Amino acid sequence: MELRQLQYFLTVAESGGISQAAEQLGLTQPNLSRQIKMLEEEWGWKLFQRSGRGVQLTAKGEVSYREMKKVQRVLDQSLKSMHRENGVKRLRVGYAPSLASSFLRQVIRRYRERAPQVQISLHDVSTEEMRTGIEKGELDAVVGVEFDNESIQWYPLYEVPQMVICPVGHRLTRLRSVSSRDLDQERLLMFSRLDYPQYWENILSYYSEKGINAKVAGEFDGVESLLTALRAGLGIALLSENIVHQLDAEMVALPLSDGIPNLQVSIGVASYHSPESYVQDFLTLACE
Repeated sequence: MELRQLQYFLTVAESGGISQAAEQLGLTQPNLSRQIKMLEEEWGWKLFQRSGRGVQLTAKGEVSYREMKKVQRVLDQSLKSMHRENGVKRLRVGYAPSLASSFLRQVIRRYRERAPQVQISLHDVSTEEMRTGIEKGELDAVVGVEFDNESIQWYPLYEVPQMVICPVGHRLTRLRSVSSRDLDQERLLMFSRLDYPQYWENILSYYSEKGINAKVAGEFDGVESLLTALRAGLGIALLSENIVHQLDAEMVALPLSDGIPNLQVSIGVASYHSPESYVQDFLTLACE
């Protein structure tokens, strides 16, 4: 078994599907399927069985997953020890691209001037991946909409208004601004409720408060797939103002005239231990 095959196996098991895992890993589905088959042949048992929504672990696959997670934790700890003893410092930041890309560009530019010896890696992640990344020690800091989790200590950064994004030619584009009653019965495109639970809670709370009938027409795992659905005319979306710079001539952004709360963007670090000094320096700089 190669180490990359270990990562492939764990990613498929945790994502619940070959297509999702292939996208995360930057592989084609046939290539990933071939790697999993090679593992099954090497170990001598079947790891996955197909289900209605993707794949799930077999009984022997469950045992394999449990044991390989132990191996992964040992490898991760060994890597951290090597970095520490060799004086290598690595800052790992997970972020919501629709909310934090421009902010992070500025902060990282300044941080690099102060700490050029620190290696920085950025990870475009969902809310759920932020939670697991902090809990598993795979991320040092996360930037996005604050959500309740006892493992994360949050520090507020800034607020972002939300806007209505429509395809060109949609009836709402005739308006200068959109009210809540204009949204009633409109087909709504949303980020995935599994990956972005706080986003769902914010949007649906607003619809409930205003008495709007929410007709969810699709869920998407990231910004680009949601924007593609918008361009195709599948519905409208409520997104942060920060996303406007990503829109093209096929989409229109309109302000909301009544009452949807601004999104609170915060930076979070692990609450269960004190951050390393270079992580604390990044946190301090981000909050300035």
